[in-house]
Amino acid sequence: METTYTNSDTNSTYHSYQREVTAKIVEGFDRQYYFNQSEFAQLHEIPRTTFQSQLYRARFEQSKGADAKFYESSIGLECLHRIVMAAMFVISFRAQGGVRLVQEFLQLSKLDRFVASSVGTQYSVLQEMEEAICQFGQEERKSLAKMMKPKILILCLDETFHPTICLVAIDPLSGYIFLEKYVEKRDTPTWHEAIQKALVGLPVELIQCVSDEAKALVSLVEKELGIHHSPDLFHVLHEVVKATSLALNNQSRATEKAYLEAKDKVEEWEQKKESFQEKKSRVRPDFELAISDAKKREKSSKKEWEKALSRAERVKESRQKLSSAYHLFDLETGQGRKPEQLEKESKQAMEEIKCVAREAHLSQSSHDRLDKAERMIPKLSQTLLMIWHWIFTLLEGLELSDKLEEQVFCELLPGYYLLEVANKERQAEKKRELIKRAHKLLERWKSRDGPLQELKEEKLEKLEQIAQESVRLFVRTSSSVEGRNAHLRQSHRGSHQLSQRRLQALTTVHNFFITRPDDTTAAERFFGAKPRDLFEYLLEHMKRPSRPRKTS
Repeated sequence: METTYTNSDTNSTYHSYQREVTAKIVEGFDRQYYFNQSEFAQLHEIPRTTFQSQLYRARFEQSKGADAKFYESSIGLECLHRIVMAAMFVISFRAQGGVRLVQEFLQLSKLDRFVASSVGTQYSVLQEMEEAICQFGQEERKSLAKMMKPKILILCLDETFHPTICLVAIDPLSGYIFLEKYVEKRDTPTWHEAIQKALVGLPVELIQCVSDEAKALVSLVEKELGIHHSPDLFHVLHEVVKATSLALNNQSRATEKAYLEAKDKVEEWEQKKESFQEKKSRVRPDFELAISDAKKREKSSKKEWEKALSRAERVKESRQKLSSAYHLFDLETGQGRKPEQLEKESKQAMEEIKCVAREAHLSQSSHDRLDKAERMIPKLSQTLLMIWHWIFTLLEGLELSDKLEEQVFCELLPGYYLLEVANKERQAEKKRELIKRAHKLLERWKSRDGPLQELKEEKLEKLEQIAQESVRLFVRTSSSVEGRNAHLRQSHRGSHQLSQRRLQALTTVHNFFITRPDDTTAAERFFGAKPRDLFEYLLEHMKRPSRPRKTS
C-alpha cells in the first residue's frame, strides 16, 4: 500500500521536517522497498539530500535498541507524545510544578534518550501548552454559549493579591470561573468593566452577587449592576469571631491559671501544716486561717474560670444560632423560613453575644466589630426575601393547583434543600440526619395520592427540575471563591509570579478539565453540554517532541 503525504508535509522550502513526518516517510520507504532512495524522494517530491539525511538519522536512532526502534515509528512517536504531554500537563498545571520536575521525570524514565529534555526546550513546550489551553478555552466558550439555554446567574466576587491585584468571579452553583484577571486597581469602574466583558455572549440574567462588604464591590453590585448584594455569612460570623474569640480565650486561660495557682497554694499550706506537726516548736503559725484564706481564693478563682468558660460557650452557641437562622428551610422541621423570623432570631443571637461582651469588659474595637456584624442582618433578611420572590416567579408559570403548590413548598422544595445542605456538611452524623430527613420528605412527595396524580410525567420532571434549581439560588457564603483564591496563592508560590496567560490557562483547566465526583466539569454544569476533551485537544494541536541533541 502506497503512503501519501500532503504538500504541507513535504514542502521542499521547509528546511527541517517535523518528527512525525519523518517517521511516516521512513515507514513508507520501508514498505516500498523496491524503490531506491532517489526514486522514492522524486516520487514524493522530497529533496533527495533531505530524505537521505532523515533516513540515516532514523536508522542511527533505531540501532540503539528495540525501544528506540519503537519510538522512531509513527505509533511509538504518538505514544511518546502522549507520555510527555501528560507529564507536562499534570506536573505544571495540576501539581503546580516547574519544568525542572518535567526534566527530572524524563531523565528518571530514560525518555531523555528520545526527547529533548533541557530546561530551555521544556520551557518552550510549557509556553506552547499554555497558549493551546487558552485557545481551547476561548473556542469552547463560544461554541457552548451558542447552544446554551437562558438561565439565572449568581456570582461570588472577591479580590486576591499575589502580589498583583487579581479579580475573581465564580458561579457558586456550577463552580464555573467567569473572571480571573490581573488589574492595577480594584475600584468600581475596573470591576464593572471586567464583569461586563466576562458575561459578553452569554444568555444569562445576573440577579445577585455575594461578597464581603468592600465598598467597591457593594457599589458595583447595587449601583452599577443594579441588582441585590448579599453579604457573605462567613464574614458576618468572622466579625463575631474576631471581636470575641481571642479576648474570651485569653480570659479563660488567665482565670484557669489563677485557679490552678490557688489550688496549689491550698495544697502547699496543708503540706506545711503536716510537716510542722512532726517538729517541736514553741511558735505555731495559724495554719487554719492560711488554709481557709487559700480555699476562699481557690473557690473564687474557680468561679471566675467557670464564668469565663461559660461566656465563651454562650458566644459559641449564639454563633451557631446565627448560622442556623440563615437558611431557606428549617433544618429540623423542613418548614420555610420567613425573613422576619430570620431577623428576629439573628438579632436575639447578636444581643446575647453583645451581653457577653459587656460582661467580659471587651474593648471598644470588639464592640465596633459586633455592631458591624449586626448591621448586615437586614441584608441577610432581604436576601431571603429575594430568593422567595424568585422561587414563586419560577413556579408561577407551571399553573399549579393550591393543593399541589402546598405540597411543593412543604415536601419537594425542603427535601431538595436539605439534600443540598447535606452535600456541604462535614460532620458525618449531621450529614446522615439531613439526608434521612430529606429522603423522608421526598418519599412523602412521591407516594402521596391526589393532586400529584394530575401531573403528566413531562410536567412532573419539569417541576422537579425547577425545584432543584430554585433551592440552589440560595447562596449563604462565597466559600467557592475563597477556595479558588487559596489555590491561586499556591500556584503563585510555585511559579513566583503568574503571567496573565498562565492565569488564563489555569482558569481554563479549572473550567474544562477538573471534574467532581459525578464526573462533570464546571463548564458542563454551567453550559448544560459536555465540552471537548482538553487533553485530547492538546495532543492534536501541539508539536510532537523533538529529538535530543545528536550524539555519536
